[in-house]
Amino acid sequence: KNVVDRQACAAAGQGILANNYNSLFQSLNMKGAQVLITQADFTDPTKYNYLVGTLDRLAAMGTIPIINENDVVTGCSQLDVNA
Repeated sequence: KNVVDRQACAAAGQGILANNYNSLFQSLNMKGAQVLITQADFTDPTKYNYLVGTLDRLAAMGTIPIINENDVVTGCSQLDVNA
């Protein structure tokens, strides 16, 4: 599989993953929020500040962040494999 195939699979699976987390948190009377990140969110100061601000706001709201890499936009050409 190549990177685009992997990214498409990641996109298709995101809804399922989010629904599973939501069901779990609801059964515990808790709130969760998915936060998709990329490496740039840590290396770009503006993006980093937005990320920290978002996480702080979620904490203030009593919402648990579910942090996951945004595989749909994060490409890694080393994962390209010719089938």
